[in-house]
Amino acid sequence: MVVSSHGKSKDCLATFAERQTRFYVTIKIENRSDSEMYRAISELYELFPKDTFKTYTV
Repeated sequence: MVVSSHGKSKDCLATFAERQTRFYVTIKIENRSDSEMYRAISELYELFPKDTFKTYTV
């Protein structure tokens, strides 16, 4: 996760990387809460075909 300390915004980016290919996906989230991170993970799952992900590590 990348967090900016500039201004009053709490927006940040949730970044996801596939280890072998180094393919990265970035999703903007409103804050660092667990609910926003869960929303980003759910959005990530919607971007790819079913059964694309076998496991993930946080």
